[in-house]
Amino acid sequence: MKEYISLEKETKCNFEISEKRKQIWNIELELLFKLDEVCKKYNLRYWLDSGTLLGAIRHHGFIPWDDDIDLVMPRCDYDKLVKISKQEFTEPYYFQIINNDPNYAGIHAKIRNTNTTAIFKSWLFTDVNQGIFIDIFPLDGVPGNESEKVALFEKAPKLGKAIKSYYTYDHILSLNPKIIKMLLQRRKLAKSLIKDEADYVSKFNEFENLYREYPFDDCQKVGSLVIGLCDNKEFIYDRKCFDETIYVDFEGYKLPIPAGFKDILTISIGANYMEPKIYPSDHGSVYFDPHVCYKQYLPKLRKDYSLFSRIKRAIFAKFGGSPLSELERELYKL
Repeated sequence: MKEYISLEKETKCNFEISEKRKQIWNIELELLFKLDEVCKKYNLRYWLDSGTLLGAIRHHGFIPWDDDIDLVMPRCDYDKLVKISKQEFTEPYYFQIINNDPNYAGIHAKIRNTNTTAIFKSWLFTDVNQGIFIDIFPLDGVPGNESEKVALFEKAPKLGKAIKSYYTYDHILSLNPKIIKMLLQRRKLAKSLIKDEADYVSKFNEFENLYREYPFDDCQKVGSLVIGLCDNKEFIYDRKCFDETIYVDFEGYKLPIPAGFKDILTISIGANYMEPKIYPSDHGSVYFDPHVCYKQYLPKLRKDYSLFSRIKRAIFAKFGGSPLSELERELYKL
């Protein structure tokens, strides 16, 4: 593993940054620099986004308690990247999107390092690449016509949520009746809209085509609609925020952000975005190992989540024991 940043433990904003977290950051930076190389080769636009953008402005690098990198690209550039992904991202890199990985339960692209581990608990029984990753979200135009906007904002999230749920909950990992009921409802909705595995890929293409009708460069308003609408977050910005690109320090490297970053962060985070607040990762439960391939952990973790193992651990937890296995505690530790 190349060290782009020091692995030495340190404390920032009263948060201790462990060596393991920094090892994960190094892998993510390597993935980002590989993407940067490809984007320069093909003249594709991209910018830091979400917590990564906030980290660049507030911390000049990662937010101390963050565990990933988020990027955005105009849909036209994003589509070009997808087309050349197989030839440009080869081992150990893996460009993950449903068209490349038909069992993938995501609606945006990830670039992964195959020799590492970042297993989502909810994807434990899904056979997809689960190496450490960075996220890439398409930026789409917002319809100027109000009726078209309402139609898009109603239809697209329903289909997107079905795609996200189609594979994720085939093995329900909870013993809580309320959670089981909720997951069964999600799966029922997914199965009602998507017939089978072949239809899954077809529905994903249909989902993306809904947004392609409103090109980024032709619309006054834009946003990360693919993920935002599915998470009930309408973060919409003036396109002019992205008209210019500036480069800022991020862990000692110069990386691109939109010149209108202040408006973007005010809308997405709030006017007080410069005030640090410790939040857990948006990813929920993720098993991390920066040194070992995820394939080595899947059989062990799946065994830990057999029905018998879960019931036994739930009983132990009633008497003060841990609801997690020893392996889970080690992989969760950052």
